[in-house]
Amino acid sequence: MPINSPKISILSHTLNGDTIDIPADKLIHLRCTGQHPMIWIFPNNNYPLFEHNEQFNNIKVRSDCDRQVKQSARKCWTEVIIPEAKYDMTGSYVCLYNQSNIRSSSMINYHPISIESTDQVMSSSSIVGSVESSNVMDSIYIYVNDPHNLMVPFEGQVGFLFIALFQQQPATIPCRPTYSKAVVKLWKTNSKENGSPEEIKPNSTLGITYDSKKGFYFENARWDTESNSLQCHFEIDGLSSTASISIHWSSR
Repeated sequence: MPINSPKISILSHTLNGDTIDIPADKLIHLRCTGQHPMIWIFPNNNYPLFEHNEQFNNIKVRSDCDRQVKQSARKCWTEVIIPEAKYDMTGSYVCLYNQSNIRSSSMINYHPISIESTDQVMSSSSIVGSVESSNVMDSIYIYVNDPHNLMVPFEGQVGFLFIALFQQQPATIPCRPTYSKAVVKLWKTNSKENGSPEEIKPNSTLGITYDSKKGFYFENARWDTESNSLQCHFEIDGLSSTASISIHWSSR
């Protein structure tokens, strides 16, 4: 039987494309509809997993399915209510079918909420299973704007990041803003020419790109004496913030 993908709608704000900016401490109310029971995957910007973060203890999840109709005509829904969103909740909110229910059409062992890393889940073959990923999930990226916190945490850190990278392998520097329209720049703190900071600009020829949902991506990162110490700089509406990054290079 063909599977229609789940669909997310946001009830608390107006959606613009597949992203939205929401002020910190405001309500987030999401609804997802589909043919089968669904679970939610939330962004995990802290370490350890944010089930230990008190800010997520107030999340409310409600889910149900029509029970008096045939499987082919059944409609299911699930809602998430976050009373006071925080800046470290910036990221992708994913609604996806509970894989066991697609296979068995049963409500047994259905868990309406899952707290895991979005990147891990979306790349997991155990979630996608025997169906195409585009048919089992939908996502929305939410920026939670906080004038006191312009950067999304990386493993719980914002002011200073320590990142281990491999020589001549793809690498991502996670300079991610909490505002979709923030200007984000990456700098080498010491350049060869005069020792002053030098901006690393996106350059498709060099394999350097930037996505505010992921950060700066280097297709083939290479070590040099200038690459041990970097800075992410964020700016929006007269506000600015800087995060220092220490790179540890390894060779395979």
